[in-house]
Amino acid sequence: AIFSVDKISSIFGFYGRFSDGLIGFISLIVLYFLITNLAKPKNTETQKSSITDQGPQLNSNTILRVLLWSGFFVVLISFLALFGILGKFGEVLHLPLIMRRVIFNPVSPSLQGLAMFLSVILVILVAKILETQRTKSKISLISKWIYLIGLTCFLIIVDFTPSWILILLSFGGLVGVSLWSRVFRVEVNKLLLPICLIIISLFCLISSPPKVIFGSSSVLGTLPQEEILNYSTSWYIGVKSAFSSLKNFFFGSGLGTFYYDFSKFKPESFNKTWLWQIRFDRPGSHWAEILATMGGLGFLSYFVLISMFILISLALIGVIKKQNSSAPLTEKEREEKKRLVLFLSVFFALIICHFVYYQTLSIGVLFWTILATGVVLWQKPQKEKVISFENFPELSLVFSTGVMLLGIFIGGIWFYGIKCYIADMSYFKAIISPQKEKITKLEKAVRLNPRLSAYRVSLSQVYLNELIKELQKPQKERDNSSLQRYVALAVAEGKTATQLQENIVGNWENLGLIYKNIVGLAEGAIEWGIKSFKKASELDPQNPVLLTEIGKLYLLKNDLQKAKEYFEKAHKKKQDYVPCLLQKALVLEKEDNLDGAIELLEDLKSKYPFNIDVMFQLGRMYFNKGEVEKAITQFKNVISLVPNHANAHYSLGIAFAKKGEKEKAIEEFEKVLELNPGNEDVKEKIKKLKEEGTLTNEKEATSKKKVEEKE
Repeated sequence: AIFSVDKISSIFGFYGRFSDGLIGFISLIVLYFLITNLAKPKNTETQKSSITDQGPQLNSNTILRVLLWSGFFVVLISFLALFGILGKFGEVLHLPLIMRRVIFNPVSPSLQGLAMFLSVILVILVAKILETQRTKSKISLISKWIYLIGLTCFLIIVDFTPSWILILLSFGGLVGVSLWSRVFRVEVNKLLLPICLIIISLFCLISSPPKVIFGSSSVLGTLPQEEILNYSTSWYIGVKSAFSSLKNFFFGSGLGTFYYDFSKFKPESFNKTWLWQIRFDRPGSHWAEILATMGGLGFLSYFVLISMFILISLALIGVIKKQNSSAPLTEKEREEKKRLVLFLSVFFALIICHFVYYQTLSIGVLFWTILATGVVLWQKPQKEKVISFENFPELSLVFSTGVMLLGIFIGGIWFYGIKCYIADMSYFKAIISPQKEKITKLEKAVRLNPRLSAYRVSLSQVYLNELIKELQKPQKERDNSSLQRYVALAVAEGKTATQLQENIVGNWENLGLIYKNIVGLAEGAIEWGIKSFKKASELDPQNPVLLTEIGKLYLLKNDLQKAKEYFEKAHKKKQDYVPCLLQKALVLEKEDNLDGAIELLEDLKSKYPFNIDVMFQLGRMYFNKGEVEKAITQFKNVISLVPNHANAHYSLGIAFAKKGEKEKAIEEFEKVLELNPGNEDVKEKIKKLKEEGTLTNEKEATSKKKVEEKE
């Protein structure tokens, strides 16, 4: 976090995700130590006798029971949402809108994240079923089987490939280790359950059960899929980031900064995918994220951590096996050995989960809880250690002072956390509020949490929208003081966002767009816009959009050579990026090569026949060449697709006027006036056309009268 490229994201987590920050990470570590210090290995006979005196004690069985109950309620709520029951009763119960959606669940923003969480719960449940002894309650066993069937059915409905890979490998490992350690030698038929689940996972991997069962047209057959960065790109970015510098090799780019790694190190081939415009803030594999954001030391630490757990578990299993190789295992030894094998399979499932999916908060909690519970299983019953300050009152004073300072620190964190929460609520309300209320709510969010750039970016965009609205007013009605005020406010908020988090591409892109929109209103806007987009392009070098925006600003500056240079760079990054090719046509037009520009646009139109911008620019160039009929056709095509396209109506009016069809021209200009009331230029054109029409009618009437008199 100290060496991070974005310290705010490293401390709090990337905005909107949060769980990948230092605070979240430390919280999980605290959870680990709470469990390892408070939980007991198991309820021995001596411990059971003291329960009435000390109260119920935390142990591995209690923790797993809590996890299974948690999973049960997650499945129940998710089923209710999936089949529309929450949606039907949501309005009556006044549930939030998000809870009425089909994909709603309590642990993840997507059904795919839920599937990964429940896959681990499934492994825990199977482990508990396999561990259950014959003497246990049949009702408890039956309820677990019902739970298992419901859970499996839910996973089949969601049908997420990485979850089936997790189940396949986890139970494959369980069967393999069980056969090696022979823990099920007496009750080998129990292994039929994991084998059955292996078969189900294989079947689901090679087919699509929801479409077969429910049909491709039903809701359950076509559930929304989360778009996840593919594994090859995830690992490519992870390796490139780690080897980009000596600092990154050891420490990575910083906790919670995968968004930076993605933009900076994504391959050029990513532009050929249909997701090329998305900036991913998480990879397809948590292992790849650790390599990119925590570097070699972080990756090595994680690898050593899981390796130690696996090796110690296997060693303990082996020790139990070799304690007395000539004599058979006692019932107690066999159960202890079985418990370790089953628990190892659960931990193995979490390792696979991290390999085939990114870490969510719920998966992070599962990982550290299971890790801690496994460590508890290794321990032997220990006596409590008592530290007395009776003979050292000075140490007692120091300890008490430390506790007080800790309390003050925790209180400060709570106060700051509450402020951040209120700020985020204000930000959320601003997003869903009408335009007039957005500014007040966003300004409140910025006041409460001034160090978060996301708020300032949104506020700058609202100021920019107000500026554009003011510019759309007739010249006489514009308030110049308001114009200057909104210009200053938009620029100030945009700049502050880049200063707070200078390595977020979106912050610089936003500032560049602000400067682009105030060209003509602020001196030096073009130069500052170019600088902003260049900084964004340094952070996202494979992005053709940013290179095209730089070229547009050079075009506004009439620096055709520079404009061509950046349009060519953008074209190399993505050869089918239409806005770049369109700008190349405009450069040809400025170079007086109108035929070349038209040829390029005609080629674009043949490839992208419904692109509005291509049709409009082609129509405009036809008009400039004197081919009015062709121009009219293009403008009409634009209007047929976008009826309220003001520029197309205006250009069509100009074309009709040149052709001499004044009535049609007036009709088009009046439509423009409906879309942009107060446009003085359009009013003047309508007035002039009507006067010309009146004069023409008068001349025709006078000529007709003279003919009649002569006759």
